[in-house]
Order: sequence, then C-alpha cells, then structure tokens
Amino acid sequence: MTFTHGVYFLLLPLFILLWVWAGRSRQWLLQPSKLQVKRSGIFSRAVLRLPLLLWLAVSTLLIFALARPVSTLKTTYLTLEKKVCMISYDVSTSMGRESGSTMEKIRIMALDFVQLRKGDFVGVSAYSGASSNTRGRGYAAIFTYPTEDLAQSEAAIRTLEATMLGPYTAIGDGIFISLIALIEEDARGRLGERYDRWLLEASVDSLGTPEEDLTYAREVADRVGPQKGKFVLLFTDGKYNTGIHPLKAIWFAKQLGIKVHFAAFDSSAATGLSDEEGQKRKAEIAEAVVATGGLYRESADVEGIAAIFQEISQAEKAKVVMEGELKEENQQKQLFQLAAVLFIAWVFIENFWMKIP
Repeated sequence: MTFTHGVYFLLLPLFILLWVWAGRSRQWLLQPSKLQVKRSGIFSRAVLRLPLLLWLAVSTLLIFALARPVSTLKTTYLTLEKKVCMISYDVSTSMGRESGSTMEKIRIMALDFVQLRKGDFVGVSAYSGASSNTRGRGYAAIFTYPTEDLAQSEAAIRTLEATMLGPYTAIGDGIFISLIALIEEDARGRLGERYDRWLLEASVDSLGTPEEDLTYAREVADRVGPQKGKFVLLFTDGKYNTGIHPLKAIWFAKQLGIKVHFAAFDSSAATGLSDEEGQKRKAEIAEAVVATGGLYRESADVEGIAAIFQEISQAEKAKVVMEGELKEENQQKQLFQLAAVLFIAWVFIENFWMKIP
C-alpha cells in the first residue's frame, strides 16, 4: 500500500499528544482519588478510557484517509494469443501460367497453409512490377486484409495469376504493402487525418538516400506501438529487380515489431542480375529477415517449399499467454466508512451508555 499525500501523517504526533493530555484530564475528573482507582477493576478502567480510544481511532483513520492510501493488486489471467498474418505472393513472369507451373504448385501449398491457421487472421497480398527503367516502382496490391474468414483468404489466393501486376519482382513492395495491411486500421485510428499512406511510403523509401527523412515513418511506428503476434510470410522465386529496396521495407517491419518470414525458391527465369549481384542481394535480405525474428528458408525445388511453409506455421502457432495486470485501488472510501462507524459508537458511548446509572 502506498500513500499519495503522506504529509498528513505529520498530524499524528499532535493527535497522540492531545489524546494523552485528554486522558490525564479526564482520569482526574472521573476518578478523584487514588483509592477509587485502586478499587476500579480493569474492565471499569477500560470502559472509562473507551471514548478517548475511539476518538484517537477516528482521528487516526481520518488522517490515513486524507493521506489517500492506494493498494496495488496484480491480476493474473490467461489469454489466447491469436496470430495475424499476411501471405505475400510473387506474381512475376517466372511463376508461370501453365498447368504444373510454380504458381499452381505454390497455390496449393498456400491454401494448405491457410487451413493450418484456423482461428487466426489471414490476409493476402501480391507483388511484381514493371522495369525499373520505365517506372522505378514495383506494383503490389492487397487482395484481402487479415480476416478470420479463411474462405475469403482462399478465394484471394485462387485469383492470383502470374504477370497480373507486371513481369518483374518487387519484393520490397510486397513486404511494404503487407505491413500496411497489418497496421492500417490502427494507424487510421491513432493518427486520424494525419495518416497518409503515400507519405509513409515516401518516408520509408528515403532510407539511406541523401534526402533521407524517416520522421513520419518513425511517428507511425511509435503511435501504433509494437504489433504483437503479427507476421508476413513472403514467397518468391526470384531476386528483387524493381521497386522499393526490400531492406527498407524490412527496416520498417522491425520498427513495428512485425516478423518477416521468407520462403525462397531458385529463379526459373532470368532476373536481369548477375550471379554475384543476386547472391549479394539474397544475403542482405536473409540477414535483415533474421533481424526481425523471422525465418529465411530456401528450397532447390518447389516441393521443398511445403516443408518451409510447415516450419513457419509451427513457429507461428497461436499460444496461451499468462499475463499480469496491475490495478490500483483507492482505500480512502473504506477508511472514511470505518471512521464514521467508530464516530457513531463514540457518540453513543459518550452521550448514552456512560450516563446509564
């Protein structure tokens, strides 16, 4: 128990001195001779002192109440921590359109992954893009925001087709648009009219440039707070060659406390990058992904992706969490009530019971 206004305790010595002084005066008035005191029993003497004891008790309780005592209680409870995820799908040319293509095989695995997330919230995004020479930006779209309606997520996955957003691979845009889907509701609620999705993208994209200005990106991250239980699962069969640099989007994910899991398959088509440059970019992404707490996994064949999806699903299982909550309770009311009861008892003893012959 703590006291908000402990200075009131300075009154206690004064009331104790008054009680001692009043007790001596009253004892002399009520018991004028030593002989009478000796003849009085313990019970009689206690009864004579009772009004003063009640007065001291009432005074003490009032002082404690004025000091505003607050007790701190810790409540422990169990909660089921549901997961909220975005599956971000590469729909570049190399994914293929024909039957038996990478697109079709991964679609089946992604649908299986969704079934493993029953009880969680699952959303779907996709990304690709145009040549960096013609636009300088990738294309990415949210096909469904995180939802418990898994049929909606499955329907979104079935609509995805290779090249629907362009032929190139814009991994950074896929990560960034997935982060937007995970935080947009909170961001709009907390920032109101200050929330600007395009300003946020520009702020994140300025990372590492001469015009770097991360003020707005950091403000958004601070206002929405840590995003517990949220993650992005990104699949690609290529190396990024257009759009936002993936390291910039992953940096923003780390600011939000959102994990990024990466399932990569060796490219089946030209990426426009040398082997050396491709390996360098892959190593950079792997390091950044791990820094978010996510997993970076590769497979030499499409079938190996199934095991990767299973591993990530196990790593992100919903779990029961024991949480504690501290609550402060003001004890002032109880002390005032007890003081009132003792005051009534004091008045009764002083004015009625003591006068009974």
